[in-house]
Amino acid sequence: MKYVYKIVAALLALAIIPMFIFTPIASVRFESIAVKILSYYGQVKGNESIGEIVNEGGELPSHIAERFSVYDIALGEANTVAGSISDIVKNYGENEYSLDLSKLVAPAVAIVVLMILASVCALLAAIFAIFAKDNRKVIYSSIAGVGFTCMIPATFKAIAQPFLDQEISFAALTESILGSLIGKVTDFQISSTFWLLPAMFVIIVIWTVLYNYTLPEKEKTERKLMLGEAD
Repeated sequence: MKYVYKIVAALLALAIIPMFIFTPIASVRFESIAVKILSYYGQVKGNESIGEIVNEGGELPSHIAERFSVYDIALGEANTVAGSISDIVKNYGENEYSLDLSKLVAPAVAIVVLMILASVCALLAAIFAIFAKDNRKVIYSSIAGVGFTCMIPATFKAIAQPFLDQEISFAALTESILGSLIGKVTDFQISSTFWLLPAMFVIIVIWTVLYNYTLPEKEKTERKLMLGEAD
């Protein structure tokens, strides 16, 4: 059972790192009359792929929405939100909008640092699960990971709010085709799938606690002796 615990705990912990990269971390929704016009044009012309976006009420949409991950931003394709964010980051300091974006630098850096710290906690949890004699270190690392991960949404609000308040125009920041479709940001928040990340840390804690709780009394005594905690 000890080796099953070690393998499962380590795999759960290591899985968190790629999840930070590939899990959609944010979702953004734009209101745009251009989308409605294009949808109507496509429907009139018989473009089935566009006509299919008519909603259940038979109305044409007036919004576009997208979810994106760290991977999407790093390798974002043109004419996507993630690709636009990537271009903005690459060209920061070279355009007239850099001053407006300066207020976003600190929270963006904070999010990156929190993600790195949480990933380090996941890596430590995996190492402790395999090699540490005291698996309580796995619990401590996982709890720290939960803390760092749960701080990200609060920090993200500092990035989202200027767009929601129309202080910063996303359309003005991008020169892609996407820019012509964007009216204003109506919703910009942490994606629901983001919460899988702290949930994974919690699962590791629960798994470790259950393992320790179900240990035979003999093994519990032997472990206390090994750790020098025997009465």
